[in-house]
Amino acid sequence: MRKYLLLTLISLAATFSLRAQSNQLTPAIDTSTNAQTRYIVTGVQNGQYQTFSIQFVKDSVSGTVAGYALIQASIDNSHWKDVNTDTFTFTNTGSQNYLWDLTKNKYLYYRIKVVTTGTQVSTNKGYLWRKE
Repeated sequence: MRKYLLLTLISLAATFSLRAQSNQLTPAIDTSTNAQTRYIVTGVQNGQYQTFSIQFVKDSVSGTVAGYALIQASIDNSHWKDVNTDTFTFTNTGSQNYLWDLTKNKYLYYRIKVVTTGTQVSTNKGYLWRKE
């Protein structure tokens, strides 16, 4: 009887731990060189996740890193629009990160638009935290 109870509790714990997931966005790591616009794209199925967060991490490799990042959304993965007025401006420091909390998911696809300026090399990483 104890074995069945233990197995049931383990199954329930596994089920609840899968409710919120953290997935690295694609491409997981991207490199920006000099003045450039790059995109880190993810797909979120409408209605499946009403609340989620996107985290952006910018690491300086060389040069003077400057620019900004913002969130864009699309329903067809071709036509994109800025959906959040919250723009992250990054400067010439080692590692920086920013977190956008998004609710009331209305779109199928989300991406981080990264615009760099000047003479620099830096890496971009994006993470998605989905909650049901």
